[in-house]
Amino acid sequence: MKINLSRIIVISCFLLVAARAWSLDPKDAPEGHELLQMVVTNIAPWGSLNKGVPEGLYVNLLQDIGREWGKAYQLKVMPYARVVRDIEMGKADLSVLFDSPGASAAAHRILPLPPVDVIVVMRDDLELKDLETRPEIKIGRLRLGFYGKKALPVKDEQWLSINSIAQGVGMLERKRLHMLVTTAPAYKYALQQLNIDSVEGVRAEHVDSVRGSLFLSRLSELPVEQVKAAAKRAMVRHWDELQAISQLHNASNVLHDAALESVAPTLAGR
Repeated sequence: MKINLSRIIVISCFLLVAARAWSLDPKDAPEGHELLQMVVTNIAPWGSLNKGVPEGLYVNLLQDIGREWGKAYQLKVMPYARVVRDIEMGKADLSVLFDSPGASAAAHRILPLPPVDVIVVMRDDLELKDLETRPEIKIGRLRLGFYGKKALPVKDEQWLSINSIAQGVGMLERKRLHMLVTTAPAYKYALQQLNIDSVEGVRAEHVDSVRGSLFLSRLSELPVEQVKAAAKRAMVRHWDELQAISQLHNASNVLHDAALESVAPTLAGR
């Protein structure tokens, strides 16, 4: 099924500008470190905006953490690259990031989340090993997503950053990308956003699984143990739902009619 180009443009532009705030009490203006500032990626099913209101699995979790925090909190939905930068620069306190040395350098790892499958979606005539011998191949990844370039034989110039998975799917369909690395749930929801069942002329390989975690910025003035305690209380109510989504939208289920193969590379998160 062909993708409607205008739909892709609208969705991509919407995701680029989506950075709206949501707080427990918009009129509340607490002093300094009392405010828990949280950010979440605008990648469904984890986060999105519905008529300006944040929704998604990570949105639900973080809002519940905010309530457990017991003081004022603020939540913003934005592109993943901005999420990472805000945590690194201390503009935000708490978020979900891919587990990796980069994330650990910028933030304290508070709690792990259920792992999700990682897939590489590619044109039918390609294989992962072609990355080594065909430098013209372009592989898309979420900007600052860092799905483990040490694991795949990818040169820096072969990576192409995208702002949303829906954008990457559209670029694959229009042959502006040769491959796309993403998580299986994100790919599934990108297809739903574009109102299609699949993309013609592509196949996928299940390469591994990655885990995200709750991270508290190292530049945050908030007490780590208090934030962790609030996160633990909230996580009890959300773990089963997060795990169920990971299992329901695993590689086999999401791509049941594609040619799936298990391969060695591990695509570690950032």
